Amino acid sequence: MNNSTSFILDFSIISEENYQTTGNKAYNLAKLIQNNFNVPNGFVIKTNAYELFLEYNNLKRLIHESLELIDYDEYENLKQYSEKIQKAIESSSFPPKLVKELKEKENSYKFEDLAVRSSATAEDLPNLSFAGQYSSYLNLKGIDQVLKSIKKCYASLWTAKAISYRKENNIPHNNVELAIIIQKIIPAKISGVLFTKNPISIDSSGCLIESNFGLGESVMSGSISPDQYIIRGNKIVDMRIGKKEIMIQPKSSKMGSGTESVKLNNNKRMESSLKYNHIIKLVNIGNQIQSLFKNVPQDIEWAIDNKNKIYILQTRPITSVRSKKFFDDTIWSRGYSDDYWNDPVTPLFFELLGDQLTKIVNIELNDIMGYRKMESQLLRLYNGHVYFNLNVLKRKVENEIPKFLRNEDILNYFP
Repeated sequence: MNNSTSFILDFSIISEENYQTTGNKAYNLAKLIQNNFNVPNGFVIKTNAYELFLEYNNLKRLIHESLELIDYDEYENLKQYSEKIQKAIESSSFPPKLVKELKEKENSYKFEDLAVRSSATAEDLPNLSFAGQYSSYLNLKGIDQVLKSIKKCYASLWTAKAISYRKENNIPHNNVELAIIIQKIIPAKISGVLFTKNPISIDSSGCLIESNFGLGESVMSGSISPDQYIIRGNKIVDMRIGKKEIMIQPKSSKMGSGTESVKLNNNKRMESSLKYNHIIKLVNIGNQIQSLFKNVPQDIEWAIDNKNKIYILQTRPITSVRSKKFFDDTIWSRGYSDDYWNDPVTPLFFELLGDQLTKIVNIELNDIMGYRKMESQLLRLYNGHVYFNLNVLKRKVENEIPKFLRNEDILNYFP
């Protein structure tokens, strides 16, 4: 079976000629492997498998009709059609051609301790962040678990969050396709993220590392406050030990799949997850990766195993935090943030928590109250700090507080 008709590509043969069929995440990993960086072994199920899956199950028409009916100003309406698409995908069958090729791969590549990850064609771009939008599944065993997780990854392309984000950024839905990365999972003792340019400081020189014990999901999901290290040259200029209440690890049962949370004792919580030699090695690797990607600052996920071997799990451009278009007609204020969100944050953490805050406080609440002409963007990240959209707050005052009640004491509550 030649590459033009197959559904699977090994990392070793992904190139600039065929990377559009693998998604940006997979292409970046392949580039790292081909330049001798330590990346877990794996392969990619190309975007043509996703296309065949949609055609085989007659899903294109359902997706098109659902998108046509979405009212983007009504969150519940968006959620309804999003869930309809996702349920249709997850209840569909795999084309026999794809299953056959995967089974052939299983004969030469042991399907145990696997990670199944999404790799979209419009992901990991310098000016856009898709962090946390598309699904990943860890510690899978056997082809049945792999196939089920692939369908969940396909469905994650059509969450309300992903649909809304593409709409806001003028990305045509039909232009986005999904490839799937299948990799060996690293039984990590420490994991985290490295920014080769500090995204939470006005002075962006140096690197930022965030880490925790176990798998990196606790750091990437924002479920814990990680350890944080700021490094310039070979010197740690700032270090903060986070409140690490849990770590995430592969399920301990031999037959179990997926991951589990393990509580850390008080001593472990207060212990630095990284030693100095780990930190310096990570910084050096990060600088080499940045150099490989034309000196564009990188957001790098990494893991360290029990033998102190460092693996690179992902690299992508750091989403711009100094947008030239930041100063538009909207007035952005630190007013609320000084009370509610006063710590500096990374772009990843802002995406995870900021989107939820916007969804609950702005979109869903406005929908329930029947407010109209409300701007959807409640928050903005600038130089590592969160700002509130004063236009949204102004409209809330107009909708919720009658003029005769707008005395000075009440209005002083709002920035």
